[in-house]
Amino acid sequence: MLTTCSVAAFTSIFSWPHKLFDESIIGSVIGLINTGSAVGGVLAPMTLGFLIEVASGSFFLAFISMAVAILASAIIILFIRPKATSAH
Repeated sequence: MLTTCSVAAFTSIFSWPHKLFDESIIGSVIGLINTGSAVGGVLAPMTLGFLIEVASGSFFLAFISMAVAILASAIIILFIRPKATSAH
């Protein structure tokens, strides 16, 4: 069940750029998204490990930083506007 929900969320989020960007640049946009996720996949564990070390083994700062990142992402998403469709 968890895998199904995870795949459904990933598919929904990953197909969103196709609705936001013109087809002439979608390849570059997807490449940029993948680059960002790769950088995040490297930096996140190091950052969280550092926060746990600073907090003397407590995960509190790590969880707070993840909550702040999720909240910031949610707020940023509110300002995304879909591309204008042209009437033919």
